[in-house]
Amino acid sequence: TRTIRCCSTCAAIADPIAARPMTDLWAALALVAVLEGLVLFAFPGAWRRTAEQLLSTPVGRLRVIGALVMGAGLVALYLVRR
Repeated sequence: TRTIRCCSTCAAIADPIAARPMTDLWAALALVAVLEGLVLFAFPGAWRRTAEQLLSTPVGRLRVIGALVMGAGLVALYLVRR
């Protein structure tokens, strides 16, 4: 039995999601931009106060918060994509 290799066009027809692997990444980045813009648009005063508080927060604490948020995002991504 001989295996026939498909071209990228045939692969796209067979599995359109796998043919565009960057689409999900760009969609996720666009959604982040929309949510960030929504918060800034809807609550500019609270956003400014939060940004000012971040300036006085120790770097170590910011790293811990960043690691926790990143971990929560990875868990959520795993649960959504499984």
